[in-house]
Amino acid sequence: MELGDTSAYRLCTSTDYKSVNADDFGYGIERNDGIINCFKAGAISSTTMLVNGVAAEDAAKKAKLAGLPTGLHLNISEGKPVGPSAKTLTDSDGNLYELFKIRERVAEGRFNLNEVRDELQKQIDRFEELMGCKPQHVDGHQHVHVLPGICDIFAHVLSQNGIRSTRCPYEDLNPDTKYAWFEGDTKKMATLMAEVVQQSEQAKLIFRRNGLWLPSKFCGLQTMGIDMTKESLKNTLKQTFRSDNKDDIVSCELMVHPGYRTKEEGGCGTGPDEFSQSDQRELEMDILCDSDMLDFYREMEIELVSFPKCVQFANF
Repeated sequence: MELGDTSAYRLCTSTDYKSVNADDFGYGIERNDGIINCFKAGAISSTTMLVNGVAAEDAAKKAKLAGLPTGLHLNISEGKPVGPSAKTLTDSDGNLYELFKIRERVAEGRFNLNEVRDELQKQIDRFEELMGCKPQHVDGHQHVHVLPGICDIFAHVLSQNGIRSTRCPYEDLNPDTKYAWFEGDTKKMATLMAEVVQQSEQAKLIFRRNGLWLPSKFCGLQTMGIDMTKESLKNTLKQTFRSDNKDDIVSCELMVHPGYRTKEEGGCGTGPDEFSQSDQRELEMDILCDSDMLDFYREMEIELVSFPKCVQFANF
């Protein structure tokens, strides 16, 4: 399961900003190629990389060649850690605990936050090795960065490294959303999404106190995989950019998951999951690259810009 995988678009008008960022860059060769093709088509504006992904080196090379703005996708919920000191983050096989188990252990106080700090720094350092610079933007795989306690460490480490922006998934959720992309209990996923939004509202204050830029709005939790259609995506964006005061400035991040279907090789050291091997990634890629969607952005006077450019517009 890849809950935190997202493509972030920043769409910008003279008054509005939006970022589309493709998460999980580095997960596999197929994912990398799909994200690069989306960027070349003008369908995404940036990506965030899993530095413990099996194709992270391939991702870095392709990002540099394409000029794709790339950030870090912090991962402490899938595969193998980057650093050696992650005892409370990993099971007896040395694998990072999966998302629901992590949330349970955090709630019970069974996470060593110093180990979270060390692993985050190791992933920032690994990103710098791959890309030749520190990331300007960092978000969390499966939104682990907004978990209580972890968000404080996350914000502090980013600030120490001069990183200026992050994601905060505080989306207005529709109670009728099906979360049909999820292979498990969809009611359990709906509950988790509601918790993510609630925790994001609390994390937002911590992030801002640490000088991190956040978009004023976020969308994408309800338009993942087969829950994404052109109609649902357009309706979400219309709702997001609606304003009673035309002078209001609206900034938004759209989370998406494009890429070609993962084959045998993929993942973060423990193999690819079912979602990555399904056709749902390709479905998102096809919708995002559809000329009808690109025409929609133009009609709405929305321009895609990257996170670094958005930060340039921000007031600190």
